[in-house]
Amino acid sequence: VAKRLCDVDGILPGARVAVVGAAAERQRADGVLASLPADRRIDLVGRADPLAIGACLSRCALYVGNDSGLMHIAAAAGVPTVGIFGPGFPDIYGPWGDHAAVVAAPQPAHGPRPEGPVMMAQVELETVAAAAEDLWLRLQGVAHGPDHEAQENDRRSRQHEGD
Repeated sequence: VAKRLCDVDGILPGARVAVVGAAAERQRADGVLASLPADRRIDLVGRADPLAIGACLSRCALYVGNDSGLMHIAAAAGVPTVGIFGPGFPDIYGPWGDHAAVVAAPQPAHGPRPEGPVMMAQVELETVAAAAEDLWLRLQGVAHGPDHEAQENDRRSRQHEGD
């Protein structure tokens, strides 16, 4: 998702990506970090306390992550936030505000709900990336519809003029 959003054609071209998490999440985070160019990754996994991470999150252009305290800190700081839910109740526990969106795993119609990791695996990267793009474009005032591509190209050219 980070690679798509920060690609040359992404909504945040060339952006740096901060990967945050507890030290126990190092193995999972290493795969994400390895997929990003070295000069565009910020490794904060197990390297800072929650207050320092909160300060870092407040400076982010976009937050994409699972249902966690960090997701709520980002949303509370006014950062555009996409919360990813497997099991849980995103209507109740999702990030709040007009600057937030939720992506949730499909819930079974009948029978017991699968465990968290199984449900999180059902959330497709394409769905998460599309939710982040939609949120970003909505907050930038870019309308969706037939003229979306022309408006997005115009936004990118204006952005590059300011570089």
